[in-house]
Amino acid sequence: MKYPKLLLLYLLPKNLLSYIVGILTSLKLPQFILKPLIATFVRAYKVSMNEAVPAKYRTFNEFFTRALRPECRPIDEDTHSIVSPVDGIVGYSGEIKRDTLIQAKGREYSLDAFVANKEYAEIFRGGVYMTIYLSPSHYHRIHTPVAGKVTSLNYIPGKLYPVNPFAINNIDHIFSKNERLISIIESDTAGKVAVVKVGATNVGKIKVVYDSVTSNNFWRKGVFKTYEDVNLQKCEELGRFELGSTVVLLFEKGKVKLTQDTPESDVLLGQKIAEVCK
Repeated sequence: MKYPKLLLLYLLPKNLLSYIVGILTSLKLPQFILKPLIATFVRAYKVSMNEAVPAKYRTFNEFFTRALRPECRPIDEDTHSIVSPVDGIVGYSGEIKRDTLIQAKGREYSLDAFVANKEYAEIFRGGVYMTIYLSPSHYHRIHTPVAGKVTSLNYIPGKLYPVNPFAINNIDHIFSKNERLISIIESDTAGKVAVVKVGATNVGKIKVVYDSVTSNNFWRKGVFKTYEDVNLQKCEELGRFELGSTVVLLFEKGKVKLTQDTPESDVLLGQKIAEVCK
């Protein structure tokens, strides 16, 4: 069963399929169609709607990227803490050794290929990283793990393989092959932090709040931008996935110590995951 499934993943027109899904989920639908669709999704994935800000959704994407009531996600306010930017499940994390990161047991990927930028690779060489997977049931807005200034953005077009456990365990270098949208945040306490938003099959778009750049456009072309005056507070909204995927956090060498890095453990937005080295 494994090999036919892998072959299907390779042969599917993943980017085109995801582009079409992005269009469909953004369509304004009549309520008699949209409400049953959302209700079915909520039941299937056990979505906790009591945490959401009450709203009348006009598209499936408006439901999927729903806002949460602030009191549902308390933020660790310690100035030396780094918090989870999303609700999700922790994947492999740890020190970036030999310029590689761990994707799954026995599978590694290159820092240089992942960030696709020599300056970024030098910044995070020898640092630490954390991988957080967002399932369909999770909240899909992405927030800042630290307070700081967004200094640059790098959008890297690529494939759109799924990032579920089967794909992670069977496709080499999947995070370096898939589309990425990288935000670099410069913090007074934690140094430079990369929030790498990784695309996947059926992720219609990855968007950020500080720029109009989005992923998975029909004419996909890489984008690199720098900024002077984009300042965000800790846990302020940074962007969103229009359907689910993965976030990888990168930290500079000697700046940060991970405190929550157990694979397959659940984390919530605002929960402490690391602390500044003192």
